[in-house]
Amino acid sequence: MAAQDRLSRDKLDHGRKDTRKAFLSHRSLMAECQTADDIFQDRVNDLSASGLFLQTDRRLAIGQEIAMTIRLPDSAGMVIKVTGEVVRKAVNGVGVAFKVVFNY
Repeated sequence: MAAQDRLSRDKLDHGRKDTRKAFLSHRSLMAECQTADDIFQDRVNDLSASGLFLQTDRRLAIGQEIAMTIRLPDSAGMVIKVTGEVVRKAVNGVGVAFKVVFNY
């Protein structure tokens, strides 16, 4: 049973990742970011309902809170405002898990 569940999850995840890649390959998203110490703007990669990868050279710590405003292109001014927490660090940026999402 566990093997079937894992296989089903893998198929679902694969389709979701393909959709996100297609979305991001056609649009460049930027986030206006604010931490307790800094205000800056950086590129968004791999956006999902639960988080995103922020391509940045800023030194952000795991557990650090960040607020972001993301303006969606071609959406009549739709804005997503989120607060999140840095959950992963990589050479080219950080993974952020959303805590609260506001759509405007």
